[in-house]
Amino acid sequence: MIHAYGEHYIEHAQRTLAEAMRYAVDDRGEDPDEFAADFLYSGIAALFEGGDVRCTAGMSGPELIREIIWRIEEEDIEISDSISPVKTPAYWAGGSIAYVQWYLNVTFRDLFQVVSASDWIGLYQPYHEMDLLQLVDYYQLCRHEAQRDTRLKQLRTAAGLSQRELAEASAVSVRMLQQYEQRVKDINRAQTGTLQRVARALYCSIEDLLEAETA
Repeated sequence: MIHAYGEHYIEHAQRTLAEAMRYAVDDRGEDPDEFAADFLYSGIAALFEGGDVRCTAGMSGPELIREIIWRIEEEDIEISDSISPVKTPAYWAGGSIAYVQWYLNVTFRDLFQVVSASDWIGLYQPYHEMDLLQLVDYYQLCRHEAQRDTRLKQLRTAAGLSQRELAEASAVSVRMLQQYEQRVKDINRAQTGTLQRVARALYCSIEDLLEAETA
């Protein structure tokens, strides 16, 4: 299997993302799924998944959070000089997510579409005592099941939004979202304005919403 980047970087990458998720969730009180959305939207996730050493090994977790916030809000936040040694469920989840992404060479967007950041934390019991390859197997099983859902539903679920919440954020009716998710209507034929509003609410591209064409 071809991994995302060299094996000698994975321990650094796990530690960095573990520290970042703990700092965001436990120290700053961020919602895990909002952290995941910011991680993706800032472009840091794309650098991280490609093994960019500035992200995987060149920053501490808090420094990674500061870079994410700077890219999104252009705000330079103060971060703690000391890093907590406590390995909380959020810490475990961050390291586990980094490992699964590296091992399978998938995108973080795909990871969070299948298992949301808050759900990763929820896996702490009992998975924190298991081999990480069992988490890889769990993710692959979930991905297989998730492929039955439309991409819109996968993205909405990964963002932690109900249909009503997405409707309010995108100004697209709940009924219309339901029809797209149930394939009653073909989202590939939706109006561009509708797709733009939904994509903006989910921090994704229009292409991410479209279904693969069947022969």
